[in-house]
Amino acid sequence: MAFAQRLAKNLNTYAAETHRLIEKRFADVREHFMERCEAASKNGESCDWCDYSFDRLAERRDYDEDVVKRKLEEHLADLGFQTLSVRSANKIDYLQVTASWSADAGSSRKKKHSSRPSGGTSVTCPICHEHRPAVVLVPCGHVVCRDCHCGQQLRQCPMCRAAIKSTSRGLFMD
Repeated sequence: MAFAQRLAKNLNTYAAETHRLIEKRFADVREHFMERCEAASKNGESCDWCDYSFDRLAERRDYDEDVVKRKLEEHLADLGFQTLSVRSANKIDYLQVTASWSADAGSSRKKKHSSRPSGGTSVTCPICHEHRPAVVLVPCGHVVCRDCHCGQQLRQCPMCRAAIKSTSRGLFMD
């Protein structure tokens, strides 16, 4: 193996380790945040927020706070909150997670999404301006978030007014 190849392998190993550490931290944050939200709801509260430290990850050279914020939001998106945000806290290397829900959160909204899997590509929606899992409107190809598409039961594209025949979770680029 050439020296440059060995260096590249080291970089790839380092990046894989950072990814593994971030995914583990996401799982810990998710579990803790769910516990905090559960406790808040039992006390009759409808909102909760928590600060989570990413200081050990921030020491890594390939740590990008904006990417981590976006991915953490995607990681928590399938919990079904009415609103969910991840932003930098006042403290260095801390992210603040905020979510809200209401007493009827389990009814209409959950039913609409229960048959839809989570994940996929997330975008900043041109309707609500939130970063959420996306759907592609067919045939025009414009993209909106899944929540706006389901919540507003779009029959025509809000950008070009084309009649919507179906949607796709897949984004295809050429």
